[in-house]
Amino acid sequence: MELPCSSEQEAAFWIAARLEVGKPYDRVDLLADFLLARDWRDPNAWWCSELAEWCCERAGIFRPTPVGVQVVTPDSLYVRCAVLVPVRGARGA
Repeated sequence: MELPCSSEQEAAFWIAARLEVGKPYDRVDLLADFLLARDWRDPNAWWCSELAEWCCERAGIFRPTPVGVQVVTPDSLYVRCAVLVPVRGARGA
């Protein structure tokens, strides 16, 4: 999905993403999420949807995610994107 943004926002998104290269994928919390509370803003390990959300926030494409949100799932990221981009059909089909 392409999101509307300025060239400065696009550059900021990619700079933020590159700074996170090498951080581990959070496999442990993938299971623990269903049993325990999770803080998706823990910068030690990301899920792919969390990283995309964080980069969009850092670039100013999204407003900050509301306080209290502990998990960013692919579905919740999709909903955030769909607010910015009209989506035709299910999952952009």
